[in-house]
Amino acid sequence: MCESSHCSSHEIIAQVDTWPYYEDDPTAYKQFLRDCFSFMIDGIAKPSIDEEKYLITLHCADEFDARTKAVEEALLIGHHANAYPSLRVWQNERYPVYAADRQHIFNVDGSGVDVIGARSFAVYLTAWTNTSEGRKYWVQRRGWNKTLLPESNQGAPAYTHHTQYVYEIELDEDYTLSGSTEEVAEFNS
Repeated sequence: MCESSHCSSHEIIAQVDTWPYYEDDPTAYKQFLRDCFSFMIDGIAKPSIDEEKYLITLHCADEFDARTKAVEEALLIGHHANAYPSLRVWQNERYPVYAADRQHIFNVDGSGVDVIGARSFAVYLTAWTNTSEGRKYWVQRRGWNKTLLPESNQGAPAYTHHTQYVYEIELDEDYTLSGSTEEVAEFNS
């Protein structure tokens, strides 16, 4: 445990990351997941639930679009039933899901990433410029088309279970950042 005023990023993460990683403690990992269902994708169009094994198998066709549609239909059931907090707001933003062999197996709405147990990744950049008036930080504004918090200033990494890559960079005073994707509309300093 470090003192709060002298913590490195790694020490802070170690203090707040309470996930029981299998590599650290297989017993704690299995205990934590004992009440969770695994999510499998197979080959026809109806899910089956094995409550004894805590396993949900989504049967769908071998085609990419059919798998994507089957996953979306299953998640929409949870969305309409208000079954999971993350499904309450349908994001209308597709995330690719890859198998361990890097095969792109289907797309899923952003609200369903945590529900199906997929890992998602994000990059967060903190940029600043040292000016004659002092340090100025660039703050990103989300895209206008985002379902969650459109056009809002984003001042910290998201609070979801993403794998976050956080970067800090000092920019020259004459450097200007600009939004170039739907994710970030603009940067303000």
